[in-house]
Amino acid sequence: MARRNRRVRLEIAVIVILAGALLPPGHALRLGALSLIGLGVLGVYGNTPYMPGAGNALGQALLFWFYILLFGAITLGLMARWIWSLWRGPDGWMLSWRVPAALDLGLIALAMVIPAGMLAVVLGDGLAGSDAPLRMHLILLAICASLGLGAFWLPKVARAAELGFALTLAAITVDSMRLDGQLHSQLPATGYCLAIGPDHLPPDKVPPLMGLTAPKPIVRVILSDDRTRAERWSFRGHRFVRDGTQSQEPPCTPTPP
Repeated sequence: MARRNRRVRLEIAVIVILAGALLPPGHALRLGALSLIGLGVLGVYGNTPYMPGAGNALGQALLFWFYILLFGAITLGLMARWIWSLWRGPDGWMLSWRVPAALDLGLIALAMVIPAGMLAVVLGDGLAGSDAPLRMHLILLAICASLGLGAFWLPKVARAAELGFALTLAAITVDSMRLDGQLHSQLPATGYCLAIGPDHLPPDKVPPLMGLTAPKPIVRVILSDDRTRAERWSFRGHRFVRDGTQSQEPPCTPTPP
């Protein structure tokens, strides 16, 4: 099964790289732009552990070389078409097909997912520990609504960018309000404790937990076979991951099951 999955991924990579070399110029450039956006999204929204292991480093290296090959194929394809056009003149499949303007505007809107996510990271640091999490989230949603409405008075390109930014930030804000439910869905019935923020407070001593305003970090300590294991909450990955802080003592004491 694993071998089959690797083969499928390899086939997809080969198809994408060949597409970069063989597609007409406009489509090849759009494919490159979409790939760059995808790489940016992975960088902003992907879970980043405190201490990446060998598997993480290997994955990053494979991703890096995939993009190197992709953009190398796009560049060589564009150069080959340019040389061919100087020799024979542009004709047939060499010409870029007509693409609706909506596709380019959609790429611009999609690219705004990256700066919106970067702003959310900054907000998550600046608003951590807020005493009024619901009010802060409602203010952010009101700002997003204002940006979305104001975009309709802008030129098309600016409108696409502002709408993409506003919609993405609104989606992040709404998702942030689900943190408490997400946390409890991943907690065992017994044999655990939660430590919230730098002061390691219990959940009943902090305001309602929301992603952008919750004190950081959130650590879960689990008692298993008379040993404790600490895991931190990944706000990007929406799950508990290995705690890489190398703390000597657990931030809280779990209740025995």
